[in-house]
Amino acid sequence: MEARSPSVPPGLAAGTIVAGKYELVRKIGSGAMGEVWAARHKTLDEEVAIKLVMRGVDHEDGTSADSRFLLEARVAAALSRKTRHIVAVTDHGEDGALGYLVMELLAGESLDQRIARTGPLPVDKVAPMITQVSRGLSIAHGEGVVHRDLKPSNVFVTLDEDGNAVAKVLDFGIAKLRRGQRKATHATQRGFLLGTPAYMSPEQARGQQLDHRADVWALAVIAYHMLTGEFPFDGESGEDLFARLCRIEPIAIRDRCPELPQIVGDFFARAFAVRIEDRFQSALALAGAFEQLAPTSAGAKLSLPPPPALSMLGDDFDRAGLDEGAVDDGSLIAAGVPRKKRLLRPIAGGLFVGAVLAGTCALLSVYFERDPSRTALIAPPAPPSATAPAVPAPDFPTEKAAGPTVVSTENLPAAAALAPRAGRAGPAALMPSSTPAPGVAATAATAATAATAASDTSAAAAPKSARQIDKAEVF
Repeated sequence: MEARSPSVPPGLAAGTIVAGKYELVRKIGSGAMGEVWAARHKTLDEEVAIKLVMRGVDHEDGTSADSRFLLEARVAAALSRKTRHIVAVTDHGEDGALGYLVMELLAGESLDQRIARTGPLPVDKVAPMITQVSRGLSIAHGEGVVHRDLKPSNVFVTLDEDGNAVAKVLDFGIAKLRRGQRKATHATQRGFLLGTPAYMSPEQARGQQLDHRADVWALAVIAYHMLTGEFPFDGESGEDLFARLCRIEPIAIRDRCPELPQIVGDFFARAFAVRIEDRFQSALALAGAFEQLAPTSAGAKLSLPPPPALSMLGDDFDRAGLDEGAVDDGSLIAAGVPRKKRLLRPIAGGLFVGAVLAGTCALLSVYFERDPSRTALIAPPAPPSATAPAVPAPDFPTEKAAGPTVVSTENLPAAAALAPRAGRAGPAALMPSSTPAPGVAATAATAATAATAASDTSAAAAPKSARQIDKAEVF
């Protein structure tokens, strides 16, 4: 009989009331870190999942059950608000010697239960699951959280409202936070191994400093396990497994499944590369590359949230050895990468519309400059003069009256410059129209023409009895 972990509360049974409001209904599972029960909220009549642990228990890695539980509650609550691919946490607290964590109750099965039920799966069935897990991991990594224990039993498969499979990441109990981030009093002893050996990265197995790429390695192992039902690192004993893992000697996937194409083997050769810099640098990069192995995966029926905006993605496509131009739309959307070429069409359309508007304005400007009278058609009428009302021009007779034509400098200011200066005018200035003097006829005719033009321009602005012009103003 297996010994019970000190973190597991003893004596729990259906009907037990926790924190005065959660009634235990049935046990879902048990592990080294506690038990999980289905429970009912007494006042809301809501079914939930509640994880229970014993408080005040110290673990071998130097942490306490309280600190781990508080860390898991804070991390899961913060991350589940940003993605549906991490299980939602709704409550946390203490009840005597018990610590409890309340989560959404999911209907479905864990990924390891599905693998055991179905056996190895084809690439096009594995790709959507890897993509969804990568989305949850990308949110965690963006917040500086490393799961450190990613494996099929910590991935739960449920259905959404449309009947589509949805993967959710569980159990952040041994998660690692980046330095400087607010956290519970929780520190693992240096060199102490946490995690499941079969899914550990070489750096994790050696007890070295870890970052988010430890989870990327574990995600590749999950993909390998779903395709083959086996593990890439195996041995007769735990020591053999660790030795092979530390030497980074994976079993080629085509040795397990010869029917798989060579491109699948190339994918895992990069995922399990010796140098960490040669591997996939993010979960989204790995998922985007894996989708290229499944031509039909882009059209698979999935219900995924909008791609998150990630600053950490960087040049992962280049590092992964992928040609961005060869990646199809489905993979780009699933990997959270915007399609840059789609920006060209709206930009070109905007430039074309701007050019048309600019050309239209230029044509209208030239049109009105050539004929100013057209501007008057659209300009508002000028206000009437404030000094004198406008007087219509008089009707001039068509026939000239008989008699002499006299040009007066007092009445014709426009012709004054053509008249003889004062004291020099002779009788020729008063010659009758029938017998004009030589040299004077042209002057008189010119003066008469100027007088007619002057009367046309001044009649509308002043009455006929305008004031007489002083000679000093003319001469």
